[in-house]
Amino acid sequence: MTLLSRLYGVRPALRDRVQVRRNVEIPAADGVRLLATPYDPAGRRRPPLVLLRSPYGRGNAVDQLPKLLAERGYQVLYQSLRGTAGSGGRFDGFVIDPADANGTLSWLRARPWFGGELATWGAGYLGFVQWELAARDIPQWKVALIQDAPSAFDEGFMYPGGAFATGNALGRVQLVERMLLGGYGVARQMAGMVGAARRLSRATLTLPLEEADRALTGYPVPWFRGWTRHGPGEPYWANTDHRVNVARMPPVVHLQGGWHDFFLPGMLDVALLGRQAPSGVRLFVTGAGRWNDVSAWPPAHKPVPWFLRPGGGLGPTPHEGPSAPSRYRYGPADPPPTVAGTQMGLSAGAKDNRAIEARADVLTFTTAPLAEDVEAVGPVRVMLHARSGNPHASWPMAHRFLRGHRVRVQVSSGAHPRFGRTPAPVSRSRPGRTCAPRSMRSSTTTTTRQPSGCPSLQEHREATRSRRHPPRGPRHRRGRVGAR
Repeated sequence: MTLLSRLYGVRPALRDRVQVRRNVEIPAADGVRLLATPYDPAGRRRPPLVLLRSPYGRGNAVDQLPKLLAERGYQVLYQSLRGTAGSGGRFDGFVIDPADANGTLSWLRARPWFGGELATWGAGYLGFVQWELAARDIPQWKVALIQDAPSAFDEGFMYPGGAFATGNALGRVQLVERMLLGGYGVARQMAGMVGAARRLSRATLTLPLEEADRALTGYPVPWFRGWTRHGPGEPYWANTDHRVNVARMPPVVHLQGGWHDFFLPGMLDVALLGRQAPSGVRLFVTGAGRWNDVSAWPPAHKPVPWFLRPGGGLGPTPHEGPSAPSRYRYGPADPPPTVAGTQMGLSAGAKDNRAIEARADVLTFTTAPLAEDVEAVGPVRVMLHARSGNPHASWPMAHRFLRGHRVRVQVSSGAHPRFGRTPAPVSRSRPGRTCAPRSMRSSTTTTTRQPSGCPSLQEHREATRSRRHPPRGPRHRRGRVGAR
């Protein structure tokens, strides 16, 4: 049995051994050589096949996944994408060359051991490639199992809500480059994790942002630089947007994600593309600790508005009469940091936010203790009347707020490094010289550039912290929020 079967106490359906053939060459449609490892359950004649396409290498701990399937009676073709683990060509971030799938499918259909039934399975990148696979008609494709993978990379990963996902983007760079340089071996991967969090934290402070890859890895990463130079919706992202492929997905599609996974909103968006609801949804209601089965997402519900109130209040009725706006001052050299929530890595989830909420640049609006349980299931939307920023946001939710608990809304201008922040102009001592990072999008803060010769963000941060009461001026952005 595989290690996973032993850990979870799930005995395989078959007792036959699994035959493994390594480094099988598969020609892509453009002639590039791709390597794969087939797993065959011994004694089975042309069983259904599961196709796994991955950039994460073969011959390591990930091999437990195809073995898990093979010992249960499925053939598995575990393929390394181009530019990874011995496959030819160049790895290009989240741009998947269509020649890979075209060649693989042609090769597969010509194999005498292929029984004509195909399924796909995988999380993250292994799920993302399944959306690209649907760019062509595949009659043999019966089932797609996709976990934590959006169909559109720019909206689903890189620019959630319109802001550049600095921490997640650099975390992806660190993960992929560590695997490419480490030869995919487990020991070298573990060694590369020593000090990785500290290096990543330092890299997120780099200006200009497109140099953060060099600060993290010591060399430029072309696909990361492409991400920083293009805002959401630009033609650059067309090769990573597979939403138009939805109609060619197989008859059965199973989407799975966690409430704290940053890919979840993008998965739900594609599930509802064309306004056709999923046939069934099972969701876990946090706070209540139970699973709910609903016929569609979002489930039938009655929208209930809650209102921000003067003095930091929050409730189901609006404030009567005029009120002054709530104000705070945002310092780009010391933005509010990310605390858990939806992000990559083990730090995602629900965490104590009291230290963040004590900051002067974070506003909070809180209900009185609830007289009874309040259950919120469906899309949560916020309309914020503010002087600057994106006035609309939405995220999925299923949570029960228990009696005696409170509901709180945070308002701030940053969650670094989860979302990109825009440093304000910094004056230099040299006359006539201003270092003003320029937003690459006019309506939404995404990424920034800084003229050469400007002070680093660390220098800016130290200069700002040296003043207990920073003066008003170009260095700080004032935020005002209408408490309505």
